[in-house]
Amino acid sequence: MVADHKETLEIRVRISLIENNMTQIDLANELGISPSYLSDLLKGKRDGIKAQERIKTIKKFLNIF
Repeated sequence: MVADHKETLEIRVRISLIENNMTQIDLANELGISPSYLSDLLKGKRDGIKAQERIKTIKKFLNIF
């Protein structure tokens, strides 16, 4: 079930980026993180406390929940 949640987050972020005419690079720059770190977050490769905080920030920035 965790994998489904991660896939859902990645899909929701991608949809939101398309709707806002943004790329992952744009989002990473807005958040002050590297594009590769953002990709890892969205793919569920990072799951520590700091990563969870970043995910909350991404959701808030894109207004997705």
